[in-house]
Amino acid sequence: MADPRFYDSKGPFSIAQIEQLTKATLKAGDRYVQVWDLAPLDRATTRHLAYCEGPRFGAALRDTKATAVFVTPQMAGRVPEGVLALECPKPSMAFAQMAHAFYPDAALLWSVNQPPVQSISPTARIGEGTVIAPGVFLGENVEIGRMAVIGPGSVIGRGVQIGNGTHIGAHVSISHALIGDNCSIHPGARIGQDGFGYVNTPAGHFKIPQLGRVIMQDNVEVGANVTIDRGAMSDTIVGEGTRLDNLVQIAHNARTGRHCIIVSQAGLSGSAEIEDFVVIGGQVGVSGHVKVGKGALIAGKSGVTRSLEGGKVYGGFPARPVEQWRREVGVVARMAQAGTRLMELLPHRAPMLLIDRMIDIVPNTSATGVKAVSMCEPFFAGHFPGQPIMPGVLIVEAMAQTAGALVMHSLKAKAGDKVVYFMSIDKARFRHPVIPGDMLLLPVKMQKARMPVWRFAGEAYVNGKLCAEAEFTAMIAEKADNTDK
Repeated sequence: MADPRFYDSKGPFSIAQIEQLTKATLKAGDRYVQVWDLAPLDRATTRHLAYCEGPRFGAALRDTKATAVFVTPQMAGRVPEGVLALECPKPSMAFAQMAHAFYPDAALLWSVNQPPVQSISPTARIGEGTVIAPGVFLGENVEIGRMAVIGPGSVIGRGVQIGNGTHIGAHVSISHALIGDNCSIHPGARIGQDGFGYVNTPAGHFKIPQLGRVIMQDNVEVGANVTIDRGAMSDTIVGEGTRLDNLVQIAHNARTGRHCIIVSQAGLSGSAEIEDFVVIGGQVGVSGHVKVGKGALIAGKSGVTRSLEGGKVYGGFPARPVEQWRREVGVVARMAQAGTRLMELLPHRAPMLLIDRMIDIVPNTSATGVKAVSMCEPFFAGHFPGQPIMPGVLIVEAMAQTAGALVMHSLKAKAGDKVVYFMSIDKARFRHPVIPGDMLLLPVKMQKARMPVWRFAGEAYVNGKLCAEAEFTAMIAEKADNTDK
């Protein structure tokens, strides 16, 4: 289904030839059947070869009208009647190999059979009042409308169509693209080049030929040094009235709706879709295959990793409603301040500081320590590889540190020359494991205080479930003076 204005096909190929080129196997059916082109499962007809990479494409496989489909042996039984199943271990690789066979010269700006001998092809059609600056290259069958401007040094590949009144700046390259009316494309923009598509194999990265187009609708503005990759099998689309700031990247098969704004250094990954009137701030990254709903606003430097509803403001990484993001930023700031105060109360430092902050402090009575258990904790490297569990003795140590911080907080001004030593542990019980991702709450209560010895009862909870408990004593002592005399 590649557009013949831009691509020269070497097809057709018989099933027998396809087997030879890809090492795929036809278990049942006619090897002399021919296929004439490539297409995705959902757009293939009886002339096409398609592929199905796995179960998540099962619905498209069930409904496909392709002549033949590359599938894994596990999916072969799901190929519909009348469609030839070509079995292979990696269908995407086989499909990429056949794309090279059908279109070996896909990246050329001219037909391999008609290499350029002059800068402006005699088959190019240029509308009335259009200005072509010096140094421009126009490939065969280029069509440019009325009152357009093509700036110096620009390269327009074969078959490209450019609408009426469109202005193209200096040193722009455009290939495999259809450009609408009254667009403005600033210097250095790159439109229609290969998308970034590879099949990963044990031998390395095998390039997937990009056989789609760029469709740019009317009244689009493209900033300097913007890059818009053409689609792999379908099209990359930039909607009417959209504004792209300098240095924006639009990857293959991505689609913008009408009247979107994308600010500098933002990027849409492959097959991302943003609907009408979306605004994307500077340096935002949008992951592949996600959709951003109509009218959404994304704050600068955010990361969009999942689809977002329209009509809302989002920020942060991963992007979430801006009110939630701001609250979380405030909480993190308060936690950082709490961590600073905690280090004023305790002598412990990483990696042996086992609580992040203190809450619910009642001097001389009780307090709760909070520990966000991360996979980055150094003890998980050995306890246990493949099944990380926080050691029980460190949970008790975290209780003791909470108690020590409570003591120092209670002593106030007198705490400066004191230090708390762990003395004993009694009645320790461990009931549920603590694992990475858990938020550990460590409430401790003072049972007795007879200077210099304090006695506490401590517990450890995750999501309201008791994980550990113990009783322990601590002694308040004078700091030793270890400085040299």
